[in-house]
Amino acid sequence: MRNKLWFLTLLLACGIAWGQEDITSLAAAGGEPVTVKLFWSYDTLPKEMKVFELKKGEKKKLWDTDVVKEAKLLPVGSPILDDTLFIKTGQNKRFVLVFKNTTNQTLNFFAAPHKMMPEANALGYKFKCLCINRVYEVQPGAYWYRVVELRVSPQVSGNYLEITHSLLGVTVEKTKGLKYQKMVPMDMDHEM
Repeated sequence: MRNKLWFLTLLLACGIAWGQEDITSLAAAGGEPVTVKLFWSYDTLPKEMKVFELKKGEKKKLWDTDVVKEAKLLPVGSPILDDTLFIKTGQNKRFVLVFKNTTNQTLNFFAAPHKMMPEANALGYKFKCLCINRVYEVQPGAYWYRVVELRVSPQVSGNYLEITHSLLGVTVEKTKGLKYQKMVPMDMDHEM
């Protein structure tokens, strides 16, 4: 109990990445607090994956994925600072991954299956993410996004977990025979 109070006191004192209503709702929610830190490694891609809250009132479903031309068309709220999620056991957290193509070429990428560390803490965490054996395409200057969800069982084996995804650039030729998600960037004339 003393460790739980110390952890909550530390979070409140530091004001880590939450508005007041978020701190209040976390403290009021049942379950034990856990911290999940997301990491990204990149192979032949710009280091541009960002993590955001889902925009309030947005009607996006889990795994909704698209490409848009402008940031204002993304279904995102505030950024999740330091790619760190604070959640309680027994809860689910839905949020948005956003990758911006900062190059002048169309990029194709996939995510290798994620790694969880420490492995002994991984039991009870389920990340419905982007590593599903698909190749994604993002045109120059466009934004790719995917709505994802982290599920935390009431019986997790640890209160801290790091999840790392390796994002790998690939050529169209290399993707032959694989599931390929080709998307045209949405603009103001296209319904979201």
